[in-house]
Amino acid sequence: MIKPNREYEFGTFRERLDHFCALFDVAPPKIVYERGEPIFTDPLAKWVHETNANMDWLFCGSPCAMLREWANSRSRKRNMAEINQQLEPEVRAGLFALLIAVVENKLPIEEPLQVFGKVVEDWRAANSA
Repeated sequence: MIKPNREYEFGTFRERLDHFCALFDVAPPKIVYERGEPIFTDPLAKWVHETNANMDWLFCGSPCAMLREWANSRSRKRNMAEINQQLEPEVRAGLFALLIAVVENKLPIEEPLQVFGKVVEDWRAANSA
């Protein structure tokens, strides 16, 4: 059995940062070092938040948190795909159009989803009669 906290070799902080930036085509943040070690500054915190970089991997070289998040994300996507397949094609198309409109127009989603839910409820009632 593999120990969950085993040592990994993924280069230095700078090498991991450069790899991340190249992989996701983002500019690296300014890094401040103290005694040869990177310091977690406010600009770095903002960059991590904006790029969704994983601090465990950047600072320690450990992929464990990234792998856990990837597995959880895959599970959520699989659940969403299963739910999506249970929807009627008309409802699926309407929901997709709604989501596109919300994203493209940068709208809050709560009210449109409530209205959509009522429309779907009425449509299902009318089609079941």
